Amino acid sequence: MDIDKDNGPDELKEEHRADRTLDVKGFNCPIPVLSAKKEIGQMADGQVLKIISSDPGSKADMISFAGRYGHEMIDTKESAGELVFLIRINASKGH
Repeated sequence: MDIDKDNGPDELKEEHRADRTLDVKGFNCPIPVLSAKKEIGQMADGQVLKIISSDPGSKADMISFAGRYGHEMIDTKESAGELVFLIRINASKGH
């Protein structure tokens, strides 16, 4: 799993720039959500995390995770077996 800082959201909504990118391709549930939770714990309120996953179940998992912890799911994209999510962090709601 790779984590990069200051990567753009590629083909997602251009107005949203990711502060960090979490690549969890090749990992299945629960690793994508657990990794996202850990990464978000190191981020500030208002920052944007881009998550790249190959697990088909991560779509429902990430949407549920973001809602449960009060983060904003800005955008999602699915293409060629990859799911990409942009989540704006709401640190006041917890991680």
